[in-house]
Amino acid sequence: MSKAEVIDILGELPRSFETEILEFKEAKNGFKVKELGQYFSALSNEANLKGRHNAYLIFGVEDSGEICGTGFRQEPEMPSKGLQRLKKEIADQTNNGITFKEIEELEYKGKRVVAFEIPPAARGIPTQWAKAAYAREGESLVPLPLDKIDEIRNQPPYDWSRQVIQELSIDDLDERAVRRAREKISEGYGDREGLIDGLDDLEVLDKAGITFRGQITNAAVLLLGTRESARFILGALPKITWTLYEGDGKERAHADFYPPFLLTVDEVHRKIRNEEKRIMLDPDSLIPEHVLEYDTWSLRELISNAIAHQEYDRGGKVNVEEFPGRLIFLNEGSFIPGNLETALSRGYKPPYYRNPFLVEAMLSVGMLDQNALGIRTVCEKAQERCMPLPTYHLEDPNRVRVELFGSVLDERYSQIIRMHPKLPIETVLALDKMQKGASLTDHERTILLEQGFATSGEDGILRFTSPESMRTHDADGGIEGESALSDGEECKEAVVPGGHPREKGKRYGMKRSEKHKLRYHVISLLQERGSLSRVALTKEINDRIAAEEGRGDVDGMIVYRLLKKLEDETVVMSEGETRAKVWSLKSNDG
Repeated sequence: MSKAEVIDILGELPRSFETEILEFKEAKNGFKVKELGQYFSALSNEANLKGRHNAYLIFGVEDSGEICGTGFRQEPEMPSKGLQRLKKEIADQTNNGITFKEIEELEYKGKRVVAFEIPPAARGIPTQWAKAAYAREGESLVPLPLDKIDEIRNQPPYDWSRQVIQELSIDDLDERAVRRAREKISEGYGDREGLIDGLDDLEVLDKAGITFRGQITNAAVLLLGTRESARFILGALPKITWTLYEGDGKERAHADFYPPFLLTVDEVHRKIRNEEKRIMLDPDSLIPEHVLEYDTWSLRELISNAIAHQEYDRGGKVNVEEFPGRLIFLNEGSFIPGNLETALSRGYKPPYYRNPFLVEAMLSVGMLDQNALGIRTVCEKAQERCMPLPTYHLEDPNRVRVELFGSVLDERYSQIIRMHPKLPIETVLALDKMQKGASLTDHERTILLEQGFATSGEDGILRFTSPESMRTHDADGGIEGESALSDGEECKEAVVPGGHPREKGKRYGMKRSEKHKLRYHVISLLQERGSLSRVALTKEINDRIAAEEGRGDVDGMIVYRLLKKLEDETVVMSEGETRAKVWSLKSNDG
């Protein structure tokens, strides 16, 4: 909807007065969001039932058709930011996350007018606001009648990707893409591969659900078509745009990619600079680890997800934006799970696909994860690499913006993930939100505090606990790994960061790594001896390790580095200077 279209509607007043899909309101001084949501539901359902692409609600018009102007969320300058926030406010309360297509604010005959463009209810799904569906009855709002509910629910779902393009034939598909598709489809059949060897190309594509009864579908053109055949798709010229930006946001290069996407996704992938990086994940090691900036499987999955879930009839395109250390993937259309927490919940299956025919076609040629676990797998791969999870920016309810990171944001997060590789993904998500400064739910705060991953200051802000001072938890939240203590031996009371003593007699699990054993020995010896110099402490540690393992070769500088780290954590304190310095545990009241 454009301002010109709104002016056309207003110019017809009063002749084009209210209908089931066109509603005028004065809203001179304001309008309740609750009532606005109810009108959204009613007009959306009526647009569906009338077979219309849009419905309209316009503020600033009297019952007589006279323009009176509206003060609804008016700000000193247009456009009003408060109006644009309405999109999310409506999406948060609708059953399928849909919201206004557009909100136009303009002056008409010297008066301010606000026009809302409302999409029709999805086929088969009445639009609800706050769990109730509404309809128009004359000038009144009423609950959606049962006969209208049944009429909508009995509609076969509309699938844009399944629509047939009558003007095209298999000759309009890219030969290389068709060959690649046959190979991928054959691989999917495994030892039954011979069953399709005798079929011609069109029969194979029909069998794989790419074409439909020998006819070329929108899905077939996206995956296997040529740039020329893509022009026959009504309302959209499918395209992927890759853009490279400098650190200051200045565009450096860009390229456009057209069907066949089965082939061109590889070209997009090759454009992305995915260099090997050196990162320090082990705080007690001077040797960096070498990793690729981005996981290659995740790159392909996120590009393919954007293709599969793009809302093509909105006329947009898929964007891949490359910045130093991060990538952004954008596609038009709402995020079907609603939020990342839902997508990562165990056993989650999407209630529907935006383009089910396209999704099945992409599955048949290996472009998508077979188990609908693509988002979860991308996050788990980030966890395996000790990298930040992707961020799903969903501020715009009609667009999905995924940010994938190629570098460490906070070393403490990455060290925690490295030390605790079996954490459930839900806990990792909470840690990830914490490192990014995102808001946490009460449940997430409780998890991080109870498991010792965070401490809360007087300001209520959570802060990371030092990785070395944390207990290791398994996937069930229990203790993981074997204790450094012998069987039956009780752990002496030990001071942990913040000056709180550990619970006497409780077995605390330690990872079998030198740094954890070293930390245990340092705290244990300082408890027994009271205070020691670094040289004496190193000798005592080596004597202990030699008695236990037949060797004792801990370097004094490693002990010194650990003591400095413990001092920073307020676990230990020191007195004196250089080699004469003595170390002791910091008292609880210190």
